[in-house]
Amino acid sequence: MRIIFGFCLFGLIFNTAFGFTAQAIWKPSPTAVKQIFNCYDARENNDDCIAKVMQENGASQQAIDFAKLLDGHGFMKSFLDAGVVDLVRTTEFAADHSEGYYLINGKPQIINVDDPKFLDKDLWPGDHSKPTITKLADGGVQFIFTYPIKPCHACKTTGYGKLEFNFANDGTFMGIKRLQ
Repeated sequence: MRIIFGFCLFGLIFNTAFGFTAQAIWKPSPTAVKQIFNCYDARENNDDCIAKVMQENGASQQAIDFAKLLDGHGFMKSFLDAGVVDLVRTTEFAADHSEGYYLINGKPQIINVDDPKFLDKDLWPGDHSKPTITKLADGGVQFIFTYPIKPCHACKTTGYGKLEFNFANDGTFMGIKRLQ
């Protein structure tokens, strides 16, 4: 099952004045990851169970809050301050991929670059290599992500396409553009 994450997060309150920072990174032990999988097996109060496992295994409150944004399906693995918008790589508990990228601390607060509304029918989400990041002369920032092109999920990759995510100098999302 793939995580689908849209812009439904405007009402969430964050515990930091300016959004998430590298303090939200969590590096769990293999035992902690196993305990999280046990939360899924229990199928009851996953968010509470996962938050408890994270807290008991040294996660900061910011890390727990970020995991809650992902509905407990992952956690922040790395953080890159890219200017007006930041880049986060996550470890995800998903059937078709194990990592994801999110653009955070802009307007909106978080964007999943694998959200189906951004992908054309032949672009597929999943594990990406690190995107190209360009700080623009006007103070904005641009992120370019590469996606596999294939006719179906199980089909062979026939090429690669790129999407450009653009942000204004105040962090406002300006939209995407397909490059290839």
